[in-house]
Amino acid sequence: MATVQLNGTLRGAAGLKVVQVDAASDATVADIIERLVVQLPVLTPEVLNDDGKLRSNIAIFRNGRNIRLLDNLQTPVTPDQTLDLFPKIGAYRVFGA
Repeated sequence: MATVQLNGTLRGAAGLKVVQVDAASDATVADIIERLVVQLPVLTPEVLNDDGKLRSNIAIFRNGRNIRLLDNLQTPVTPDQTLDLFPKIGAYRVFGA
């Protein structure tokens, strides 16, 4: 399982800090995000836009490295790795709005 740490408003929306997401050995960040929103549907509007794509205000780090400096959403994630999801500073949503 991959570990996903939720930060900022994402933590507030989910009511959780850490989520374990089932991950195949060849999973990518995109796969983990897809499984995360299935597991916690309340995160869907916080993480994905209306087109189902990752919101631009979400930063993702794999083991402390920004995925945008790696292979972005195609960055591999092994079951022993951790993803940190952060809403970018200055970007927020009002829950229930």
